[in-house]
Amino acid sequence: MRFPGSVAVATATFLAGATLVAGQHGQLGQHQDTRQPIQLPAMQRDMLLAEMRGLLTAVNGVLRGLAARDTALMRQSAASGGMTAMMRGEGMGMRRGAAGRGADSARMGEGRGMGASMPEGFRTLMHGTRSAFDSLALRIAAGVPSDTVIARLGSITSNCVACHASYRLEVRSP
Repeated sequence: MRFPGSVAVATATFLAGATLVAGQHGQLGQHQDTRQPIQLPAMQRDMLLAEMRGLLTAVNGVLRGLAARDTALMRQSAASGGMTAMMRGEGMGMRRGAAGRGADSARMGEGRGMGASMPEGFRTLMHGTRSAFDSLALRIAAGVPSDTVIARLGSITSNCVACHASYRLEVRSP
């Protein structure tokens, strides 16, 4: 796999974009938040937030792998964000075999009542993101050049940006 100097540029671009988004979110206190609310029980909201942190961890692992020229880390990190990992119950902060719940009840959108709580657009973005991580893991294993990895990662994070710009999570009162 080739690793041109574009890794540093891609990382700087990603961080600059994250700073811009954070700055825009800091202004929300002065403006009405027009994102569509998704109301969930606190436990499901926490599970979904843990899943999002897991996806961010996957992005970070791919970037760290790019910087270190560590193909195994990149592939493993991309796979951890994929649909396959989610179907095995490795998403949403759940440990495999969690007491009282199997992997089936932990899957995003298929947990006890969670699927009905998710707007179609949210489910589409989440599944597209997960599938894109699986595809990225396969491409990394096949030895694609780093600029392809960066481009694919940019596409994945575009889903994240679109989702966070469109939806907000709220705790539903019991």
